[in-house]
Amino acid sequence: MNSTPYRTRQLLKSDTAMEDWSALEPCFQQLLAQQPASAADLEKWLAGFDELLAAIGEDGAWKYIRMTCQTDDKARADAYTRFLREIEPQLKPLVQQFQQQYLANPHLEELDDRRFEVFNRSVRNEVALYRVENIPLETAVAEKNQQYSSITGGMMVRFRERDYTMQQMELFAKDADRNTRRAAWTQSAERRLAAREELDQLFDEQLQLRHQIACNAGFDNFRDYIFPAKGRFDYSAVDCQNFHTVIEQTVVPLVTELKQLRREVMQLDRLRPWDMGLDLFVDKPLQPFEKSEELVAGVIDIFNRLHPGMGDKIDQMRQLGHLDLDSRQGKAPGGYNHPLEETGVPFIFMNSVGLHSNLITMIHEGGHAVHSFLKRDQSLLEYRQTPSEVSELASMAMELLALPHLDRFYPDQRDRDLAVYQQFSRALELLPWVATVDAFQHWIYTNPEHNVAERTDYWEALIQRFMASEVDWSGLEETQRSLWQRQLHIFEMPFYYIEYAIAQLGALQLWRNFQVDGPATMNCYLDALAMGYSRPIPEIYQKAGISFDFSRELVGELMTAAGGVLQEVTGRLRGK
Repeated sequence: MNSTPYRTRQLLKSDTAMEDWSALEPCFQQLLAQQPASAADLEKWLAGFDELLAAIGEDGAWKYIRMTCQTDDKARADAYTRFLREIEPQLKPLVQQFQQQYLANPHLEELDDRRFEVFNRSVRNEVALYRVENIPLETAVAEKNQQYSSITGGMMVRFRERDYTMQQMELFAKDADRNTRRAAWTQSAERRLAAREELDQLFDEQLQLRHQIACNAGFDNFRDYIFPAKGRFDYSAVDCQNFHTVIEQTVVPLVTELKQLRREVMQLDRLRPWDMGLDLFVDKPLQPFEKSEELVAGVIDIFNRLHPGMGDKIDQMRQLGHLDLDSRQGKAPGGYNHPLEETGVPFIFMNSVGLHSNLITMIHEGGHAVHSFLKRDQSLLEYRQTPSEVSELASMAMELLALPHLDRFYPDQRDRDLAVYQQFSRALELLPWVATVDAFQHWIYTNPEHNVAERTDYWEALIQRFMASEVDWSGLEETQRSLWQRQLHIFEMPFYYIEYAIAQLGALQLWRNFQVDGPATMNCYLDALAMGYSRPIPEIYQKAGISFDFSRELVGELMTAAGGVLQEVTGRLRGK
């Protein structure tokens, strides 16, 4: 799982033992002892630190990747834990010292204002937030996050005399037989409920650690701390809360209509939770591939159709072994694309079982991967580490831009119509769920003294606000009240979720532009991704030909457009 480094080391030897802090620290101390005597020297000094951070970052990335690929492998888990305990805590004070020396350098003002604007803003922000007493707390949080992966990655369900991962159980959610769906859903829910108390306790521990981190940094609560900590310079917590209301007023009614349509098509008096995964308008679910090799080959072809050479990037990952796509016991849940700063070739992780949703996940993560390739030429490491509002634009837009080329998997027009229906209905249904998850975290962290019962009650109130219509959960209330535990972001990446909604609006704007001029839209999209984080988020969106905007007016326009697509394909699918 390695390749020739994209960047040649100047300070570190190629065979440096990255897990040995005694071999790494002298390189940092050598740089910290320098006093750059010109703007050119200051830039060279920055490059040296970027080299060290990229090398250590890639080593930590590989340890994380290997751990998530097999969470029940003790050696992998121990290696990642050692990185969290022995490398990261040593690194953080040196980064802080470097940042302080950089800001104090007399030649700072000679650097190009436009090129260094975003970088300097980020450095000043990080210096202001840094507290040495938070280092052990952050290490403890990271270890708690690892526990969540271990608990959920180890969940298996015994169903019809076979053991299945949670991801594999999703196959039964699409079974035409309602009794099969109900039995599979029930057993999966019972397995999750068996871990409910353990996950509640784990989250309580994470909550207290995060609250203390915020207090140490001078904030009243973790919500108010995490906005600057995540570098949210372009919108506020109040903007997010207003966005929740916009979704409630503008999107929830459309999603309610989609559920009413589902009930009508399925000819049911009431929808139950196990009815929500069944693909409408077909006798059996879309199964675009059987083996992951077919999935990869098809996505490479689609990407090359969208823009010459874009699919070759995924092929390079395939050749290097930077893909782990199939679900198996012991594998962590979810999916991700992990950039690798030295190698320059990212890694895609997912849990495929042959479903259409897995195809969309591969396209989504492939969008992240293309982004990783495009921004790797940015000279500053900071500019290669894009905020989520931009990263998720790369992936979510790719899902929509790829739709015209799904004939690669679905030769039949009806199957393609079904794929379009699923994509746009999923895009709409995602927004209320994002609002629910985000609003939940706003309350959790601004009320840190709450207990489990109060947390559960507040979750239930949000479900009623954003998600309750049309689905009957009678007799299953405790499962509904614990649904938040399935969302790994709440445990592992707090407040990383509203970005999906923001990026979805950007993706819908790109899709709208694509209908007018596909090649020009692709060029704007790729040019924006190549910017990395070298400019503020609104400018990156502007480069893509779209607006960084989640106002009621824009959301209303996009919902009307998406609703029109759904109405058109629904008419064809129903033969009207």
